[in-house]
Amino acid sequence: MNKTTQIDKSYVLSQLHYKKKEFRIAFLQLRQSIASQILKSNHQLLKSVFPDSWQYKLLSKYLQDDDKFLTMPLQSILLDCQEFTMHKQFQCSISKSQKEILFYQLHNGIESSLYRDRHILIRKLCLLHSYFNQDYQKIIEDYLQQPRVQLKYYHQAFRFLTDFLDQFEEGINIYKKYLKENPSSIEGYDCLNDLLPTQSEQVELWKQFINDNPTNRTGYLRLLNIQNESSVLKLFIKNNPNDLYGFEQLSLLDKDENQLNQYLVKFPNNWEGYNKKCQIAFQLKGKFNSNIISDYLSSLDIKEICQFIHSDIENYKSQNQVINGYELEKLKYIISNFICKDSLVEKLNMLQNVEQKKRLIFQNEVFNDVMNSIIPQIYNIKQIEQSILQNKNDIKFYIEKAKYYYLLNQLEEALQVFDEFINLFPNQFIGYEEKAQFMKYKCKPIQIKQHWEKFIQQCPNQEDNILLKKGDVSTTILKQHEKAIQFLDQHIKLNPFDENGYLTKIKLLHNQGRQKDLLMVIDKYFEINPLNEEIQLLKVQMLTKIYSNEIALQYINSLPYEQSIKLVEMKAKILGDKNKEEGLKVLTEYLLSNPDSRKANKLRIKFIRDFFGNQYINSLRELIKKDPHSIKNYKLFYKMTLDEHTLYDEARDWIDFYIETHPDKKENHRILLNMITK
Repeated sequence: MNKTTQIDKSYVLSQLHYKKKEFRIAFLQLRQSIASQILKSNHQLLKSVFPDSWQYKLLSKYLQDDDKFLTMPLQSILLDCQEFTMHKQFQCSISKSQKEILFYQLHNGIESSLYRDRHILIRKLCLLHSYFNQDYQKIIEDYLQQPRVQLKYYHQAFRFLTDFLDQFEEGINIYKKYLKENPSSIEGYDCLNDLLPTQSEQVELWKQFINDNPTNRTGYLRLLNIQNESSVLKLFIKNNPNDLYGFEQLSLLDKDENQLNQYLVKFPNNWEGYNKKCQIAFQLKGKFNSNIISDYLSSLDIKEICQFIHSDIENYKSQNQVINGYELEKLKYIISNFICKDSLVEKLNMLQNVEQKKRLIFQNEVFNDVMNSIIPQIYNIKQIEQSILQNKNDIKFYIEKAKYYYLLNQLEEALQVFDEFINLFPNQFIGYEEKAQFMKYKCKPIQIKQHWEKFIQQCPNQEDNILLKKGDVSTTILKQHEKAIQFLDQHIKLNPFDENGYLTKIKLLHNQGRQKDLLMVIDKYFEINPLNEEIQLLKVQMLTKIYSNEIALQYINSLPYEQSIKLVEMKAKILGDKNKEEGLKVLTEYLLSNPDSRKANKLRIKFIRDFFGNQYINSLRELIKKDPHSIKNYKLFYKMTLDEHTLYDEARDWIDFYIETHPDKKENHRILLNMITK
């Protein structure tokens, strides 16, 4: 990490106290004080130099016991000291060489300060440049070369150069430098575009963006706003020959829907292209030209046409919009010429005259009538029923038939399809399950509950794991926990070596808080699989709650707990409640045996935080120093100290350190920056 550089107090005094007759003695006295290490005499010194003045009050506020003026206090002084920042005609009675020394002292302080605060000091530095006639350009360039500079800091640098130093051209060059390093930044190009004085320069700017980003539509749109010419869209089409968007915009610009013909020649089977051409013609001429889409639609079978209608209707339903304009005319044309339902066209014509607040209701009624006409064309019900006859035990055909009725808004018929399957195969759980899925659409909760009660009563216990499913339904849906346990006991009795029965029962008992019953089932389960770590941990918790920490520790010690980091953690916590040193020893010993375990390191640090307080911070620092290349260590420091507001600066400083020492790890930079900006 960067070490904070000490700033000479003589610099601060030279800026705050600018009276010619007093400066020399103040400067010398302060030098002598620092040289002789008289640490606690500076308050008297300052008061004698600045009697009852704002300079003394301000400086004394920041004097520390060790008599060091560090970067952050200096920054605060510069920000608070309005007289310094407001007087552009400020004169200081020191030599040019002394001015240069003072200037570079501040520069060094900036280099050593926290990165996120540098832009504040840069502003002061620019002011000093103008006072001392120094070369400020190199300092700003150095600042902008830092690895974490965002566009907003270029904005600040531009304002420094233009507002304070009247260097407009240099400010523009700042943005050009940014765009050279970030060629895809629309925001950066927009900023520079607003600063360029002539239209020709703006045109060249966006041509450069397009050259670097040929597939980005935004660049072409920006250029169109300046240069409203078809050549821009033709360039887009040249760079993106398969993108309908370019042809669409060219048709609108030239007010000629036939510009889409070259796209349709290349993609003759693309419905979107024909639809867009017809839509633009309607937009330009105010009437529906059916000739544009008629030939294409005539080449399709009725099922494909109905699928287009179905897709449009579902889209309007999902957006809760009233169909009008081109979409309404298109729908009327397709229904009239391909579905041959003039009555539906008449209803669609009536839609325009319906009262506004009733229009959506009426539209949905019309859409239902349209669906009744097109769904039989999309779903061949006779073919589906034939498939069911040939594959009576295949649920997918029943689902397809139920969907057919559902789309026709005939939910009762859809549910009867599953009743048919259940009657044929009452022992198959999937029939009941699929029926319940369809019942969610319109049935009341009581009806769904009655359906599952019927499943419990009627479904034979023949299918594998059916008792487990009955147990699950009983506890999750019917809330009949005792009945669920009965089903699970039956399953365990029939399948004594099946872990699922025990695990399901363990979960149920745990959720109900039946701890003693739970322990008994766990012990029976361990006769089958004693190595299940999750259940071992659960038993430790139960032993702690029901009996004592000592009994829980005895159980842990009876296990090969050294092989499980979770059991090690639990043992450490139990011991820590009685003796925190013993608890820490458990984690330390595990870490000695597993030195590369990041999880063990994390657990140890958490333990120190919980039992030893702020000592954990040193452990976090040591972790980073031990492995400064691992991004996980920096993330851990930030997340674990998030609630420690006093450590926020240090956490950010560590992240700066990683970025500065790993300039090539751009993806890691992004991860860390996203983390701290959430």
